[in-house]
Amino acid sequence: MAHEQPGYWVLLTSAQLAHLCQQVNTELYTDCKDLQDWLLRTHRVHYSVSGLTDLLHRLGFTYRTYARGVLWTKKGPYADAKHLY
Repeated sequence: MAHEQPGYWVLLTSAQLAHLCQQVNTELYTDCKDLQDWLLRTHRVHYSVSGLTDLLHRLGFTYRTYARGVLWTKKGPYADAKHLY
């Protein structure tokens, strides 16, 4: 996958990916922009909103849109962040 393609996960280490999964599992984000800001503040890594959305999908997250925002939930083989260590 080219570095320019959305959701390129080599920008993050395994520990950072696990931290991202933990963050999404424990905090409610009303949109991907808030999570994008957290990732930039915490790990100094920038993803576009669409790239971050693609990354979360590849990590096994799905989302539902509610009146108050978006709720990300974890499904699939990466449902437990321990798999990323």
